[in-house]
Formats: sequence, structure tokens, C-alpha cells
Amino acid sequence: MDDSILNSVKTKLNIEPENTEFDNDIIDYVNSAFGVLHQLGVGPLMGFEIEDNSATWTSFTGGDARLNPAKTFVAKKVQQVFDLPATGPAQAALQEVINELTFRLNVVREEVIYGAPLYPNDSGSLPAEGTVLDGGKP
Repeated sequence: MDDSILNSVKTKLNIEPENTEFDNDIIDYVNSAFGVLHQLGVGPLMGFEIEDNSATWTSFTGGDARLNPAKTFVAKKVQQVFDLPATGPAQAALQEVINELTFRLNVVREEVIYGAPLYPNDSGSLPAEGTVLDGGKP
């Protein structure tokens, strides 16, 4: 799989990576999707943008596999403005996918901020019952 952000989005839009006819539009839409991810608190602290096909998913995710849904999110957000399905039900299905990915990426962000309560602690055991992980009361 190509790690290039632009090439992978183009492939998901059924555009050959060698076809550069729509690159300027797609780059704009990709950067808009990265703006949405930044507002969700996902990705590099100072935001992220691409200028051509040299930017990679690894440079966005930092190798964190928990951010893999961002790849689909960006592709679907681009599809929504570049190649919107013709029928209402297909448009609604696309929006459902985007909504689901938005929710899942929020879960990942919260996991990073507040810790993962289901993961074992440093001793290898689960947190004790009643342990407060998010600053609330047990």
C-alpha cells in the first residue's frame, strides 16, 4: 500500500496516482479534512497539511496505529465534496460512515488524553475497582 496521503486518497476515489488532473482540488479537500481532524484534537499539535504526493500517512500518524481510521475519514470527507454519490441513500450512507469515524477518532483522542481504563496498569493487573481515571469521583 502506498503511504502517500494524496496517492492513497486518489486510489480510493478510483483515480490513478499518475493522473494529476485533479490534484489541486483533491489537495484542498484533503487539507480541509485535516483541519476537521485538528479541530477534533486528532493529529499533530500544530495541524497538518499536504502540498503534493510526498506527504505520508506515517508523518501524520507518527506510526500510531490507533490513528488508522483517520485515513478512511480523510478519504470519505474528500469523496463527500469531490465525488458525492448520486442518490440520497448513498449520500446518507457516506455521512453515516463519516459520523462513525468521527466518533471512533474521538474515542482514540480521549484514550490518549485520559488513558485507557481497560489496559493493565504497570504491575500488569487491571486498575482496582472504583479507581478514578478521568478526574471524577468513584
